[in-house]
Amino acid sequence: MNEQGASRTRRTKPKATKPTAAAGDSTRTRPPSVEAYLTEDLMDWLWQVRGVGMAKRRENVASAVVRLALEELRTRMSPEQIIEILDQAPAPTKGATRGRRR
Repeated sequence: MNEQGASRTRRTKPKATKPTAAAGDSTRTRPPSVEAYLTEDLMDWLWQVRGVGMAKRRENVASAVVRLALEELRTRMSPEQIIEILDQAPAPTKGATRGRRR
């Protein structure tokens, strides 16, 4: 490589990105997703439900279970009642730290 070649860097155009769809836009193809942290006991139960679903050739059972649980909770309690109960619950002790330990 000559001196000029060593100092040159290849420049590329940034790729164009599609504008994000606004909330309520009809172009969205799938619903938004969330990440939930569950206890080991709840995960075991969810895996049992998923196993029954797989035996009946059902797919995406875990998401359906979470949606069903939230729909049931919504019919039984107001957001204020839910937060009040969460405020009274003891803080989790196992796995309370988020992220990877360093």
